[in-house]
This record gives sequence, C-alpha cells and structure tokens, in this order.
Amino acid sequence: MGTINLESDYEIVVAARKGINSKMFYDFAKSIDKSGKQLASMINISIRTINLYRNQNKNLDPVHSEHLLKIIALFKKGKEIFGTTEEFNYWLSKPLWGWKRLL
Repeated sequence: MGTINLESDYEIVVAARKGINSKMFYDFAKSIDKSGKQLASMINISIRTINLYRNQNKNLDPVHSEHLLKIIALFKKGKEIFGTTEEFNYWLSKPLWGWKRLL
C-alpha cells in the first residue's frame, strides 16, 4: 500500500475499503507506546481478532481499518501540536475537567 494522505477523508475511506494490513496495527501501537490491547480497544476490536488476522496474514476489515487510520491521523495531529507522542499521550491521560458543564 502506498502513502495515504491522512488529511483526506476520501483517501482514508478508499484505503480502508481495501483493508489495512494487521502489521500496520502493531507497528503503530509500538510507535505510540501503547500495547496491542490498548490500541485494539481504541478501534473497538479484540486483541484476539487482531492476533488471528496477523497469524493468517489478513487485512483488517474496512470498519476497523478506517478507525485505525483515523487514530493514526489523530496521533499525527497530536504530535504536531504537542511536539512529541509522549506529550500527546500525557495530555490524553489527563482528566477532562468541566466536562459535566458541557452536557
């Protein structure tokens, strides 16, 4: 798979329809210092399913591929804003003060 413009919703959808290789899932999890289980929960899939895909050398289904690509885009933007993935992860871990006032 070639380079995907993560700022283009169209390119994300087109790539997701083809399916993303499960290796990308593990490479990305490692790059953002998250476990496979943590990243799997972010895209609403079980780690067992991801492991099965990897063992069978299968691509993720379109829905989970799209979710993964959107999470990758989010972390890319977070790194741009915060400077490092570590700082972005730190910000993500902070409580959302005032959330109840927004509801």
